[in-house]
Amino acid sequence: MERIIATGEFDVMQIHYNLMYQSACVGFVNRGVILDANVRKMRIMLMRSTTSDAFPILMRQCLPQQMQGVDLDGFLLNYAL
Repeated sequence: MERIIATGEFDVMQIHYNLMYQSACVGFVNRGVILDANVRKMRIMLMRSTTSDAFPILMRQCLPQQMQGVDLDGFLLNYAL
């Protein structure tokens, strides 16, 4: 992806990014393809920002009582934003 971004030929890219898959943007070490794209004014469209339901299912199985009434999808969307 780094080489594709560096070409400057594209205006937008769709990238997999969420709480469980963070390698596209690691802010505390200032690296990742989302940051590279931002430098080039390339727009980003996220896919699977709610982990395709993997995280909510895991949390509800591990902590069923604590997760009652918790808006996990909202939490995951806020994380991605």
